[in-house]
Amino acid sequence: MKPKISIAARFSAVGLSAVAVGALATGLGFLWQEMLTLRSAQHAYMSSVALAGQREIEKLELPDQVLTGEHALPSDVQTQLKARLSVVEPPTALVGLGLKVEMASLATQKGRPERTSLVKGPSQIVNPTETGWIIEEPDAAQVQDPVKRVLGGTSLAMSGHAPSEGMNLFGRPGWFIVAVPVRGSDGRVQGAFVARQPLLQWLHVVRFSRLMVPLLGACVGMLPAVLGFFLLSRRLTSKTRMLEEGLRTVRRGSLTQRLPARGMDDLDRVQAEFNSAMDTVQAEDDRKQAVIREFQDAKKQAEVATAAKSDFLANMSHEIRTPMNGIIGTTSLLIELGMEPEQEELVRMIRSSGESLLHLINDILDFSKLESAKMELENLPVDLEGLLAETADVFAFRAAEKNLELNFHVDSALPRMFMGDFQRVKQILVNLIGNAIKFTEQGEILVLGRHVTRTTANGDTPYIHFSVRDTGIGIPPDKLGQLFQAFTQVDATTTRKYGGTGLGLAISRKLCRMMGGEVSVVSEAGRGSDFFFELPLRVAPDDAGKEEEYGWLETVQGKSALYFCKHPTAQQLIGQYLSQWHMNAQVANTVAEIPARLQGVSLLIVDVTEQPVEDVQAAFQYAAACDIATVALVPLSGARNRERFAGLPGARYTRLSKPVKRRETLGTIAELMRARSARPVPVPQLSMPAPALAQQPQPAPPSYNPATYAAPMPPTQAAVPMVTPSMPIRQEAVAPMQAFQPAVAAMSTAPANAGSAFMSAANAPVEPVLPVYGAQIQPPPSPQSSIPAAAFAEMVPPPPPEPTWQVPAESAAQGSRSAAAGHDAQISQSTTRALAKSASANGPSFGDSYPARILLVEDQPLNQKISSMLLQRLGYGQIDIANNGQEAVEMVSQRAYEIVFMDLQMPVMGGVDATREIRGNFLLKNQPAIIAMTGHALTGVRESCREAGMNDFLTKPVSLDDFRRVIPKCLNDSALTPMAP
Repeated sequence: MKPKISIAARFSAVGLSAVAVGALATGLGFLWQEMLTLRSAQHAYMSSVALAGQREIEKLELPDQVLTGEHALPSDVQTQLKARLSVVEPPTALVGLGLKVEMASLATQKGRPERTSLVKGPSQIVNPTETGWIIEEPDAAQVQDPVKRVLGGTSLAMSGHAPSEGMNLFGRPGWFIVAVPVRGSDGRVQGAFVARQPLLQWLHVVRFSRLMVPLLGACVGMLPAVLGFFLLSRRLTSKTRMLEEGLRTVRRGSLTQRLPARGMDDLDRVQAEFNSAMDTVQAEDDRKQAVIREFQDAKKQAEVATAAKSDFLANMSHEIRTPMNGIIGTTSLLIELGMEPEQEELVRMIRSSGESLLHLINDILDFSKLESAKMELENLPVDLEGLLAETADVFAFRAAEKNLELNFHVDSALPRMFMGDFQRVKQILVNLIGNAIKFTEQGEILVLGRHVTRTTANGDTPYIHFSVRDTGIGIPPDKLGQLFQAFTQVDATTTRKYGGTGLGLAISRKLCRMMGGEVSVVSEAGRGSDFFFELPLRVAPDDAGKEEEYGWLETVQGKSALYFCKHPTAQQLIGQYLSQWHMNAQVANTVAEIPARLQGVSLLIVDVTEQPVEDVQAAFQYAAACDIATVALVPLSGARNRERFAGLPGARYTRLSKPVKRRETLGTIAELMRARSARPVPVPQLSMPAPALAQQPQPAPPSYNPATYAAPMPPTQAAVPMVTPSMPIRQEAVAPMQAFQPAVAAMSTAPANAGSAFMSAANAPVEPVLPVYGAQIQPPPSPQSSIPAAAFAEMVPPPPPEPTWQVPAESAAQGSRSAAAGHDAQISQSTTRALAKSASANGPSFGDSYPARILLVEDQPLNQKISSMLLQRLGYGQIDIANNGQEAVEMVSQRAYEIVFMDLQMPVMGGVDATREIRGNFLLKNQPAIIAMTGHALTGVRESCREAGMNDFLTKPVSLDDFRRVIPKCLNDSALTPMAP
């Protein structure tokens, strides 16, 4: 507790202290003056002693050995010298210091004439030093200095009392030494007479006997001051107590207390001011109470409005996402099932409109979270290359539809993993890339990630620099300042033509600043834009997952490769990747010249974008005949377009969707290199003279110009930084090879002479199958083959049985609800057959690779139907339906399910409560993986699902890619492992 001291006590203490300090200062002043006087007296006394000793020594005419200190003074001379020096009477304060004398001179050292040493005779005590003031004898250097000066011609030399040495009042006690010259009988200076005494200090002056009288005087002089301060303090105490009581009354809430103010001193005026202040405070308090009542009413209204806004956003998000789930899911299934080009174009327009509406909903929700400061950021390891690859995959189809070249590249100086929020960084990239695709009609979009260093208050700080460059319409310089404002576009005409809310860039800027970075843009009207943002680089541990990529590199290095790509950026990317993997890479100028350049080539990479199908098929046939691993880079612009470019059955061939991904491409090439065809395919006849093509020059891969990335504006043909072989390697599953595994499994279980159907005479495209070691594959027939078609039909495996969609009895009883909703939850047999056929069109389906018994918990019949059709498209034939959480709990307790897709807002029992019931059922032999699937996307929903024990979270509308992403992860992980925060 803090001690309390009254102002009167403080005043008295300060006053008395001031008086005492004054008296002490006066006494110290007198002592200081006396000290200076005694120092002068010591100076005069020691000088007199030295001169008296000089005269006495010279009068006795002593031998030179005695004068130089080599021999001691005779005893009679010592007695006579003491008697002579005793005549010089010292001051009273110096008597106790004592006095010593001695003879001294300097001698030259043998062999070193420039060095001298002190020669000193025995010291003679003239006056003894008091016991308490005895100090150590001086060293030779202290005595040698005055002796040297005397022998050099000085008549009197002193040491220890020079002005340059300071007063030395409180330091270590020293000696006051005085030396005078002593001449011999021949008149020359033979030695020096030295007199010394302890230097006068405070301890020699400050004695009780000397300070008793000043102390008594100071005490007597302070008595009137003590009495005066005592009386004055009582007066102050009474005044302050009245003020204290008045303030205590005010603290209790009473404003009617007033103090008497009848005196003429300052405290009386303070009391009068207190009374005036209380009058003012009382009036102001009445006014504030009225304002507070008004504020409370307004606060209640604002809270009600905020709650209504949150409820509105939550309900509208859920209600809008429910029909959007049907729109986007249905259109996706229609596109997957195949339609006429005109019909497919109309369906894509419907899906694009639905996705635009969904994007608008997400932007409004994110902006609401940012404005209310409720958005939380994660701090987890992020795979940089995987982040850019996943983001590019989102826009691969849209870029292919607009015939735009979309590429991404990661600088080798960046680590593979960094700490951050994967979803929020991806959201920024999605906004920037989406705008680039929206405002670019032709050309390319290049996404870059590189390492930069910025100077901050903490010194040089590493950052990750993300850049999205396009060749679109650009932005005028006077409009750049409006870009990152909410609900704004560059101009009204742009808004009408391209659409959008203007929230994407505003959200991106807020997210960047939350993560410690900033976003900016460099643009020029008509020449494209460069949107870039930088985030602090915090490297994450990356110790595991490199062995697999090392194995791939060992497989491909040293192999020869031929690649073709029409676009310069993609061509340079492929060339740099192949060089990084230590492959002997050559580039082809056209597809037509590829067959003539396949001699000695182990790998062929062809970008089929805008290439004639006949030329591509001819190159693939020749590569298959030569047993050359072939990779086709196909734009993600529709299944029909992709199926036009197919290799021969049994050939080492695969397709990769653009944009090119480094790790995916490396893994695919390595697997193709490891695979071997059973028998070579006959070499087809070329329609052009082979020697003419063989004589064509083979251009080298394009070189890398570092100046390209230093420029602020992206050129139409952007360069890509060179990737070094030492960049970090990741350990992950290879996406392209997932497509090969079902085909491999099918071939490994087929008979020894079984295989895929060969090409017909019209060279109809057939989906290729990757060969398996040891599999016996029949070679394709030559164009002149006459093998009957029935023989080939026997080699084709029978199609899988059609899946069935089962609805439990409890769900079938809910027919009234389905009819009332205007939707039929049942799926027709024709639709089921079409979905099954589509799922198994290219070999084993996704459901065959990841088998699972699935329970769908959903109360909306339309969502039941859409979700079931999406799952059937993946190859899951049997799907059980529960209409609410209570039914789901009962069905899980009766049957074993591997996956439960759980809606959250349902009648009878919600999804969160149902999850808790399932997780709390310890009688279950195996806990299923529970995945939330809801249209409620506001803050806190994901956290509540995670706390309840759910494994993952999907926001409606869901797509096939969403199911493909979560199902393998939930089947591989333990069902009791909660989803990541």
